[in-house]
Amino acid sequence: MDKRTLKAFIIEQKEIHNKTFQDIAETLLIEYGIKMSRQAVCGMYKRASEKINRESEIVVLNSDIINYHVLGYDVAYIRDKVAILVGDITTSEIRNIINSNDDFVSEVLNKKVNTVSSMLIDGCSMQDIIVALKFK
Repeated sequence: MDKRTLKAFIIEQKEIHNKTFQDIAETLLIEYGIKMSRQAVCGMYKRASEKINRESEIVVLNSDIINYHVLGYDVAYIRDKVAILVGDITTSEIRNIINSNDDFVSEVLNKKVNTVSSMLIDGCSMQDIIVALKFK
């Protein structure tokens, strides 16, 4: 079993099947011939779940930055808004995120344009459109 599969197996056993680290270690030994202590299983679980949480935070951070950018906010405003979530972030990091996500920027922009377009066709008020475009 490769390391990535092992991490996935441990996370699945712990979070979905609610097994203890000792149970997981015993299952690994009996079913896969992998000898790990419960402490080693626990350590691998913690490191793997921390990485998943960091990756999730990065996805959320990128999404927030792109959405604020598409709405026309400047980089300083975006920095102030996302700093609440992640702490220190520089304007150059924000610019890099925007510049390296062209496809995502286009996708978000197109969705917002389509929303406004259909709302105008439906005769919605400007206030309704403003509400529909609000982000957080």
